[in-house]
Amino acid sequence: MAVTRFIDRRRASVLTAAALAAAAALSLAGTALASPADVPQNSIWHRLDMDHSNPAPEQERLSCSRGLTWQCHYDKAPEPELNFWWDTTSGDFAGQDVTRTWACPAWFPASICRNVTTVVAGTMAITRADGTSFSGPFDLVLARNGADAQVLHAYWPLFGFTCPWYRTFDEALAANPMPLPFDGVDWPPIDCSFAP
Repeated sequence: MAVTRFIDRRRASVLTAAALAAAAALSLAGTALASPADVPQNSIWHRLDMDHSNPAPEQERLSCSRGLTWQCHYDKAPEPELNFWWDTTSGDFAGQDVTRTWACPAWFPASICRNVTTVVAGTMAITRADGTSFSGPFDLVLARNGADAQVLHAYWPLFGFTCPWYRTFDEALAANPMPLPFDGVDWPPIDCSFAP
C-alpha cells in the first residue's frame, strides 16, 4: 500500500512537471512567434535623411529579410522630381533578435521604450560613395506608433543616436513635412534622437 501511494505521488509529480514544462514551452513559443509577427518576412523601410552636409535631403531605404538571422541591405533611392540628393552609399546588416535581453537606453524617448515590439542587434557595414567604409554595432528597434503603425528606429550605439524609419516613403515625408520639390532652403527639423 505504501509503495502504491509512493508510485501514485511520483506519477503525479512527473505529470505535474511535464504539464508545467509543456505550458512553459508553449508560452515561450508564443512569445518568440509574437515578437516578429508584426514584421513581414521581407520588409522595406524608408527614411528622409536631413543631413545638412548634403545639398538636399535624401531618401534612404533599408530592405530586410527576417529569419533566425536578419539580413538587411541599405541604399538610397534617387528622387530627382523632389530635387533630393542621391549618391551610391550602401550597406549591409546582419543581426539576431535580442528583444528579451535588450535594455532601452535611458536617453531614448519614452514613447519608443514603452512601445518596443522587437529588437534585432548586429553589425552594419557601410560603404560610402567615395569608397571609404566603416562598420559597427547597429540595432533595429521596432516600436508601435499608434494603433497599427510601426516605426523602425535604427540605433547606432557607438555613435549614440537613433533615427526613425517608416514602412513607406509617403509616411516618411508625412512625418517630416516640407515644401516639395525641395527649394534648397526649407529643411525639416532633424528627427533623430541623440545621447546627451
